[in-house]
Amino acid sequence: AYNITNHSRNLDDEQLKAIARSNGLIGVCFHKPMLSEKSLVEIRDIVKHIQYIKKIIGVQYIAIGSDFQGYIKTPNKFKSLNDMSLLRNELIKSGLTKKEINMIFFENALRFFD
Repeated sequence: AYNITNHSRNLDDEQLKAIARSNGLIGVCFHKPMLSEKSLVEIRDIVKHIQYIKKIIGVQYIAIGSDFQGYIKTPNKFKSLNDMSLLRNELIKSGLTKKEINMIFFENALRFFD
């Protein structure tokens, strides 16, 4: 979300709303420069973006877009898909339900690609 981190690849509110209107999908990337301008970026910075997008357009348009297959600098203590449980735990702490987390982790992508 551009309103959280001013990065050229992040989406502003109007772009988020346009994607929702088209029943699209937003993959949240785990690349540090897209998550925060701070030097220490943590998993909770991913959660901030997810919570912001949820507030603007709803959880049904959010997916994991990790970009692990590319060259990215990941948040502290979050290096691979093996660490997805850490993100899940942070999402639970932030108040998301198990249903919402399942939507973000796989159900929304299944809907989109179906």
